[in-house]
Amino acid sequence: MNAIASGNYLPLIPHAEPCGAVKCGNPLRAYQQKLVLNQPMMWEVVNKLKSFAELVHGWDGDQAPAICPNVIAAVRDLIVNYADLIASPFFVVLTLEGGVQLEWRRGSRELELELINPFQIEYLFTDEDKGVSEENTFALNDESLIRELITRVNGG
Repeated sequence: MNAIASGNYLPLIPHAEPCGAVKCGNPLRAYQQKLVLNQPMMWEVVNKLKSFAELVHGWDGDQAPAICPNVIAAVRDLIVNYADLIASPFFVVLTLEGGVQLEWRRGSRELELELINPFQIEYLFTDEDKGVSEENTFALNDESLIRELITRVNGG
């Protein structure tokens, strides 16, 4: 049975409860699902996001909050929506503030996209060879900036 037919990729969060009053995330389109599912690395990310959804308050052995299901859904949507640019390996890690961070390292270039809520991204982009270091916050729906940052870390 193929991955799409088996349904193993949805839902990442079977019964996501809202953190705050706003729902987030776009429905997945079939072509995007196929694109993501055809990249083996994406299966690892999907499984990691599923495991993040199961963490409870204090998952770090201290006071780290549980990861908001809407943040996980926003990360999933970001990965699906930009899968054409995210073909190279990247890291998905938790933050102690209850967010999820995506990290890329390409030679002297690094990019960190951190989602602490489902509406904003905090980013850090560095290029040691060029002496560039940028840090800022922007809206999750700023597609042009997301594309620019991922393209830049990939050397484009």
